[in-house]
Amino acid sequence: GGGSVAKVAPPPLTEPKTKLSMPGTLEITLPSGEVCETRSLGLGLRVKKVGPITAKVYALGVYVGTAAQAQLDQFKGTASADTQDMFAAMLTGPEAPEVFFPRILQLVYARSVTQKQVVDAQREALEGKVGDDVLGEMCAAICKGMGAKTAIGDTLSLAWVEPDLLRVYCSKVGSPGPGEAHGDIRDAALVALLFKGFLGLEPRIDELKTSMAAGLGRLWIGGLHGEGEEKPGG
Repeated sequence: GGGSVAKVAPPPLTEPKTKLSMPGTLEITLPSGEVCETRSLGLGLRVKKVGPITAKVYALGVYVGTAAQAQLDQFKGTASADTQDMFAAMLTGPEAPEVFFPRILQLVYARSVTQKQVVDAQREALEGKVGDDVLGEMCAAICKGMGAKTAIGDTLSLAWVEPDLLRVYCSKVGSPGPGEAHGDIRDAALVALLFKGFLGLEPRIDELKTSMAAGLGRLWIGGLHGEGEEKPGG
């Protein structure tokens, strides 16, 4: 075959208040063994009020697989934070497996938090909404990956890799990519709820959807995914 063509990747994104940065692309290996390229569309900052103090907890970036181009093409150029149809497309799982594309919530910690704080936050969000065994499995995977506590810049990546499968990745500050996979949890309700917490109608981070709508074009940088002709610029 001929020479390889250099890939054009979207540039990294930086969260302005913390200066934490996220790569433009993340590659993950799917359970099928296929390597999937995902691209960051936008990010936001999770803050939590503790008494009078507003603590910056983590920057959160949303990545989608390049296969999402077909589903999201209709929103190109018109998307806003209120384009709920676009976010709904990122929340479909087993009910529409034929249009599924991998997606990732990547958390980059803005402070040192303990394992207990991370687990308590997940329990607070999900207890009673998913089975205790499922929640326990996810928390165990997170604990295994993160160790006793996070350092600033450590990442936790929650990857929706199949319509009903969550894969948990952790990496330490300074190491590239999503890091090592620490657990697979097969539960359709769990993955949908995790993503709905940020992309649903009551998102936990106000500016995230605005950032994603503005960054939707990042999905097409460097041309179209797969075969077929490239559409004229848009």
